[in-house]
Amino acid sequence: MNPSDDDIAFLANSENRVALLRCLTGGRHARDALITKVGVSRVTLGRILGELDGRNWITQEGRVCDITPLGAWVLEEYEAFSEMMAAERRLREVYRWFPDEEYGFQIGELADAEITAVSRANASAPLSQHVRLFEEGGRFWSFSFAITRLFLESCSRHVANEEITFEWVFTTEVLDVLRNDPELSRYSREMLDSGRVEYRRFEGEIPYIVFGSEGPVNLRLADEDGSPTALIESDADAVREWAESTFDRYWADATPVGTDAFTN
Repeated sequence: MNPSDDDIAFLANSENRVALLRCLTGGRHARDALITKVGVSRVTLGRILGELDGRNWITQEGRVCDITPLGAWVLEEYEAFSEMMAAERRLREVYRWFPDEEYGFQIGELADAEITAVSRANASAPLSQHVRLFEEGGRFWSFSFAITRLFLESCSRHVANEEITFEWVFTTEVLDVLRNDPELSRYSREMLDSGRVEYRRFEGEIPYIVFGSEGPVNLRLADEDGSPTALIESDADAVREWAESTFDRYWADATPVGTDAFTN
């Protein structure tokens, strides 16, 4: 094992070592105070202090202990690594549904994202969270390869109430679904007639389902059938820059769709 891996394991395998370092970042502590705050016996405390002192992460002067700059740096970086791995674990749960074509940003940009995934108890959780965003009102835009009835229903209702505007670029397959379903076709005609909605059809593949507004960018994940599986909501600048520029590119290369496309 790499010596640095030994040090990572040294901290990872003992919550008490990390807790003691955290205590000392707040200032010098007497041993008796550390026993109470960390919740260890006097014998265990003495052993931990000896280990940390041996690494030059703390100092001991009589019965008073203090963290060194080296120890503070180690703790800061260790906690950052722990936070990163916690974020990775959240993303790991939904990564199998990521599109084959990678997003145009580093996946670490999603570290602080809110993730809503399907579960046995709530199979519609991602979609319910997704359509809830219409309640905030304003301008919305999207590029996608799939459509759900609940999404278009909600969009239509908020458009009718003059609460939102919506610009949507989609694939030929989505247009076919909209045209061949009487209810979805009616929603589309009504929204386009309102002047608050614009449709465009992209002659090619769109490997993503992305939804944007003044709030977080939504990355909707789906299974191979297009059914919603998870929703990732991100405020990261890099995610927004990618989403907006990608939307602009698809939009510029797409063909406007009018109400005549939905006339029986």
